[in-house]
Amino acid sequence: MRLKLYLVTTLAIGLSCAAWGAVPAGAAHDSESEPISMLFDSELASGLALADTVPGSTAAVLPQLAFGGGWYTAMYFSNATNAPTTVTVNFFAGDGSALSVPLAGLGPVSSQTVTLNANGTGILEAPNTGGLLQGWAEAILPPGVSGYGVFRQSVSGLPDQEAVSPLSDETKQVANLTWDETSFVTGVATVNPSGSATTVSVTVYGDDGSVIGTSSFDLAAHGKTAFVLRDLPGLAGITARRGYARFSVTNGAVSVLGLRFNGTAFTSIPVTYP
Repeated sequence: MRLKLYLVTTLAIGLSCAAWGAVPAGAAHDSESEPISMLFDSELASGLALADTVPGSTAAVLPQLAFGGGWYTAMYFSNATNAPTTVTVNFFAGDGSALSVPLAGLGPVSSQTVTLNANGTGILEAPNTGGLLQGWAEAILPPGVSGYGVFRQSVSGLPDQEAVSPLSDETKQVANLTWDETSFVTGVATVNPSGSATTVSVTVYGDDGSVIGTSSFDLAAHGKTAFVLRDLPGLAGITARRGYARFSVTNGAVSVLGLRFNGTAFTSIPVTYP
């Protein structure tokens, strides 16, 4: 089926607006290919992300993970050192509980260790099988290891569409994202990877530098929410304009992923952490 904009009166999250349709993350669907909108419902997750236990390693986040219902996600890792090492990846459902992911060649797991040879590269693939499931992923990266995620949508009769997203730092309190709503739709996923609840403040600026609107939402410890940017209360004014959005917290942390949609096509939006 072709992707289309669904006019709804009430989203699953309880917001009343004309917007992309939404369903709870972690819910399964039987359609051939779920719309892009299905990836950007609004939810709060709470769970316990595993702590960094490898000396010198850093924890990084892929704020959106989707597979099944026409969607596929892969995570790539490269070891730029001259010694073998391992990467631990933990998968979480929308409520923060462990998410079982049927990784290609490995079967269902909620945590997976990737062994990388010296200067080696590895991949984990969440295949397009069954109904849509989604959540987020945490990767414990040893020194010298980098990674990123790839989203792919397959729609019968149309070319596959892909977008690449880098992993986000778990320790930042400010994230900036440039948006263009002149003829596109901006989707955002956010995760609070810290162990304390926080409130995310959002300020959007127009291309002339003026403030268009402000909004805020709460995130539980290790919580996640995803949304269409223009649908946040106070941000409807971004429609038909372009500018940038600043996401900030005064405690905890925030990791952000942005995607720009144009009909059946989509691409990632770079996020910077000043």
